[in-house]
Amino acid sequence: MCSRLAECFPTSLWKIPTGVLIRGKEQISGDSRKFPTTVPRQEPAEYSFTGEDMAKKNFKMVVSYDGTRYYGWEHQPGNDMTIQGKLESVLSQMLVAEKGSQGSDLPSASGAGKSMSAAQETATAKATATGTAKQSAAAAEKQPAAGVAQPVTVIGAGRTDAGVHARAMTCNVILDTDRTEAEVQQYMNRYLPDDISVNEVKLAADRFHARFKAIGKTYRYTLWYAEDGSKPVFDRKYVWALRDKPDVGAMRAAAEKLVGMHDYKSFCGNSHLKKPTVRVVDTIRIEESGNYIRIYFHGNGFLQNMVRIMTGTLVETGYHRFSPEDMETILEARDRKKAGPTAPAAGLCMMKVDY
Repeated sequence: MCSRLAECFPTSLWKIPTGVLIRGKEQISGDSRKFPTTVPRQEPAEYSFTGEDMAKKNFKMVVSYDGTRYYGWEHQPGNDMTIQGKLESVLSQMLVAEKGSQGSDLPSASGAGKSMSAAQETATAKATATGTAKQSAAAAEKQPAAGVAQPVTVIGAGRTDAGVHARAMTCNVILDTDRTEAEVQQYMNRYLPDDISVNEVKLAADRFHARFKAIGKTYRYTLWYAEDGSKPVFDRKYVWALRDKPDVGAMRAAAEKLVGMHDYKSFCGNSHLKKPTVRVVDTIRIEESGNYIRIYFHGNGFLQNMVRIMTGTLVETGYHRFSPEDMETILEARDRKKAGPTAPAAGLCMMKVDY
């Protein structure tokens, strides 16, 4: 992992600490019934390797990123500032290098076109951040030379919103390459921006799909408060800064009402979503440490903005604008307007994906 990510996200915080654990009512009361770990859904067609595809490999990767300057995970046409787009760009250039240059790690710079503009954009962005021509030249040298782009699709376990971070986003990509896992990882980390790190690359089964094979996800939302008006200068990109301390006891009581299998339509940011909005949230953990309040959510899947809206609703409960009992009314309403505000993206981080 790059040093900047290591500084922003200390490895000592990677494990979810022990603390208050809230489970479904059936479990608390001693009922032997358990909430199901998945909601029935239509599975996609499995991968099928035939003919020339048999030479391709399915790589499983674990990626960390600081999402501050990106427009989310998902690739967007004409916008290179997405996590998926950055990964695909570098992998595409890796294939160009491998296919078009027998003795060199980099392809010829001749024929640079659309891919070169993406490389130059990244170099220019870094130069703008540093403000020196010397660093601009150094950033440009780090970019792989462009050739004929090879189509690459990176499949993520989820699609984080603009400004949201990840410690361990799992993804997979099918590549026609002779490179080993270690060589793929080294190439990617060499050419990716400093705020994206590929921490693990392994060969996976042909049918492994990062999104549809996932059975659970853990997110963490970080709150910070200071009643004296001080600011979290060094953590400002990774927390929601509150002026007053919320009532954590009330937040925990409200969280208990949100745990279980429910229709979470009231907590969905997409009012036009036609797909089922029933999910299982089996754990909500709230931790206090100094001026920090960290909320951990684990479930089998989350709707768009769901964790952020749940967090905003819990904070409102902490300020006694909602009561814990209001959570049941909000769930039953299936109306986004009944829930609290959407918490800022900066405080949210994907921690882990279960398979």
